[in-house]
Amino acid sequence: MARFTENRWTSAIIPALLIHIPIGTVYCWSVFKQLIADRLHASPASVEWGFSLAIFFLGMSAAFAGPMVEKNIKKSALVSMVCFVVGFAGTGVSIALNFLPGVFICYGAIMGIGLGVGYLTPVKNLMLWFADNKGLATGIAVAGFGLAKAIASPLMEYLIGTVGLVSMFFILAAVYAVMMFVGFLLIKRPAGWVYDPATSHVSRKTILKKPVFWGIWIAFYINITCGLALISQEKDILHDVLRAFPQYANLSPAKFAAAISGIIGLVLAVDSVFNTAGRVGFSTLSDHLKRRETVYQVIFIMSIAVCLLQIFTNSIGNALLWAVLAMLFVVALISISLVKYLGDRNVTKAVEDRG
Repeated sequence: MARFTENRWTSAIIPALLIHIPIGTVYCWSVFKQLIADRLHASPASVEWGFSLAIFFLGMSAAFAGPMVEKNIKKSALVSMVCFVVGFAGTGVSIALNFLPGVFICYGAIMGIGLGVGYLTPVKNLMLWFADNKGLATGIAVAGFGLAKAIASPLMEYLIGTVGLVSMFFILAAVYAVMMFVGFLLIKRPAGWVYDPATSHVSRKTILKKPVFWGIWIAFYINITCGLALISQEKDILHDVLRAFPQYANLSPAKFAAAISGIIGLVLAVDSVFNTAGRVGFSTLSDHLKRRETVYQVIFIMSIAVCLLQIFTNSIGNALLWAVLAMLFVVALISISLVKYLGDRNVTKAVEDRG
């Protein structure tokens, strides 16, 4: 039993996946956002605030819940589970009641807090268990977040088609509650690790005065913002591109939706595989490079290349499926790949030293 509880897999890796796969379903927003708008008789633009608020509260809770994660990993895992499951199930209740503000409160605020705390919790724990390979550790943690879409997107489509939109939220809330509770039970710090307020404390005021911090923050913000903006619109982009194809042009909306559902599901699944590969690949690569900035440069060059491809081909307007897929897959590959650096205490140290 001691071996079981003191194992990296059972104390860090498996709990990380059990927590991150549920919260990673936030990437599936494009699967059901239009259905929510239709059900509530609201405009897609107004419903979109649900996703925007979820990402906002993800960021804010991650920023301010750091000390809690540092002090008590069990508490943060439990807070994440409760907030995420209550928010996800509450979204279903809000849709059933035709109450759009409830979607904003439940999916945006409550679930968003669960996302932020749940995102940090496994990352910090894995960095302690893999002290010599922090890139690999955080890559493993956030891989579950990226892989979630490959698992949840087809499952959501199936459940919506069989039991309906509201029931889909309830069923997955129950499944995710079990997964995250098991993760809460298993997650554990390495033996001998003790929280030390003196060494764990970082002066936020001092950090905010350092130009290097703002350089990292701005790069991270742009990377995240662009990636999430595209991810949240994937289904709509593919819908518009495929509608321009001759074989689909004369189909009724219902027949068109049925004809392309398999294609969109496959693209979303492959996209999440690229997202997962980028999280693990870039993070692991950073462990073996002499200069941390090299990974920044690789991601920057890939970002510029994919932007130029879209500018010169006008891929969406010209319905160039190959170019659209290249854009989606490359952005998925590089999106969120900078997360390792803001979670690494070595960066904090570098910010304090270099100014």
